[in-house]
This record gives sequence, structure tokens and C-alpha cells, in this order.
Amino acid sequence: PPAEEQMLVIEALMRIDAVLARLPAFTREVFLLAQLDGLTLQQIAQRVQAPVITVRRHVRKALLACMEAA
Repeated sequence: PPAEEQMLVIEALMRIDAVLARLPAFTREVFLLAQLDGLTLQQIAQRVQAPVITVRRHVRKALLACMEAA
């Protein structure tokens, strides 16, 4: 992509990184497990030993925060 588009992507990623840094550790962890590791909510729940509904709530919270930042 052209340099201008690359800069826009980099800026968006930096904003998302800043948002993730401000989230509680648990919220950030489950979000990254879902987005980067591709784990299902059930797999994440087993890994972090939390109910699926709790994992879903935290993933949603992080996703909404990232969408607002992007």
C-alpha cells in the first residue's frame, strides 16, 4: 500500500495498543487470546478458569474499546 495508507494503519494500531494498555489485565488477556491466538470463548474460559459469560463480556468490552479507538 502507499505510504499514506501505511501511516494510517500504523496510527490506528498505535491507538488500539494504547486502548489495550489501559484495559484491566484480565480483559486484555482474554481479548488477545481470542484475537491473536484464535481461541474460542469456551477454550479461553477453560484456560483462565472463568465462566464463558464472563469471558464473553470482557472480550466484548475490549472489542468495543478498540473499535472506538480505530
